[in-house]
Amino acid sequence: MQLEFEDEATFFSLASEYLQAAMLLQNTKSTGIKVSHVIYYLIGHAAELFVKSVLCEQGVSIDELRNNFGHDLRKLTAELKKNYTSFNLNCDRIIALDTMYKYKHLEYRQRTEKTFPSADLLLEDVGRLSAFAFDEVAKLQKIEKSN
Repeated sequence: MQLEFEDEATFFSLASEYLQAAMLLQNTKSTGIKVSHVIYYLIGHAAELFVKSVLCEQGVSIDELRNNFGHDLRKLTAELKKNYTSFNLNCDRIIALDTMYKYKHLEYRQRTEKTFPSADLLLEDVGRLSAFAFDEVAKLQKIEKSN
């Protein structure tokens, strides 16, 4: 018997940890070690997991999230917008991170020039995404408990 450890709660919990770690690094005085790629990776991963937490709570299976969306921030945010008319967050900066994030350009150094959105503004966007995910997951869980 295989236990399933991925669900909306674990997605949301991990996303919160990644976001908190990104915020801590962003707000820490530089020690001479460049951590910008790490910050952007953490922000991207937080965004991915916040969206997946909502989609999972809505009934999208782990396999579907893995096979149809993967780490694609553009597809994930588009799916969220399609299914939630109340989701009105502008995701342009999150989507701008998509190519570098999903193709692992943030995890491995490359000798190419990269342009990033402002980390501070991305952190604000993902913070708003976090609040939306929290509200939606809590609302859906409350509805399930009342039934």
